[in-house]
Amino acid sequence: RWVPLSAGAYKTITIHLAALVYEPPTPSEQPPKRQKEKGDLARYQKAAEAGDAQSQNNLGDLYYFGRVVKKDYQEALKWYRKAAAQGNRNGLYNTGHMYYKGYGTTKNYQEALRYFTKAAEAGQAAAQNDLGSLYYYGIGVKKDYQEALKWYRKAAAQGNKNAIAALDRLK
Repeated sequence: RWVPLSAGAYKTITIHLAALVYEPPTPSEQPPKRQKEKGDLARYQKAAEAGDAQSQNNLGDLYYFGRVVKKDYQEALKWYRKAAAQGNRNGLYNTGHMYYKGYGTTKNYQEALRYFTKAAEAGQAAAQNDLGSLYYYGIGVKKDYQEALKWYRKAAAQGNKNAIAALDRLK
């Protein structure tokens, strides 16, 4: 039997359903909110070119996801590398992700490992999880289950759901 719902109830149901199927996008912890005007892109561009690491990472996200601009992995990688060069942990992680996937560059697991390690050491939870996976599966590095567990635990302690699931599977 169908029961009429208020508009607010539909919104609540939609939000709950979206939460059940939502997976955070890769590579970023959270991509920048969808920008509707080129002026917003110009502000990101200006701050990024002035050397702001977070803006560089966010600009990379815009190119990675194709928001406001055409999707361009090479341009995304360019901005991620600039953020990474300044030690921005998301820039480090995103650069590692690009090397791991071969987006905008040649696939290179050793470079992915290098960037994931720096991001993980800086406390980036997704990088800690992915580093755990590299060690667990021996991708770009010799298999090391103890090292994998160490990184999965660090990521899980920050609430990373993939790391929590990995630890559950390893019990």
